[in-house]
Amino acid sequence: MQAQRTPLECIFSWVMEDQIECQGCHYKALRYEEGMDLCLPISKGFDQQGRPQVVASVQEALSLFTTREVMDGEDKFSCPCCSSKNG
Repeated sequence: MQAQRTPLECIFSWVMEDQIECQGCHYKALRYEEGMDLCLPISKGFDQQGRPQVVASVQEALSLFTTREVMDGEDKFSCPCCSSKNG
C-alpha cells in the first residue's frame, strides 16, 4: 500500500528515467529516481585561460543536465544480456 502524497509532493515531485544502452547488443537498462529538487550545472568547464564558463540560462543548464554520456574507464557498463563491457 502506497502512502498518501501531500499536495506539495503532487505539485513539485518528479520521476526521472535513467537509461543505459549496451553499444554491443543495444540492450537497455532502465532506472527510475524520484525527487523534489534538481541540481543543475552552473559551469560548462573552463576556457583556455582557466576561467569558468557559466551557463547563460536555465534552459542551457537543463540541456547540459540531460546530455548523453559515454561510460568509460571504471564506469563502463557491464551488459547482463551479452556480457560485453562497453559504454
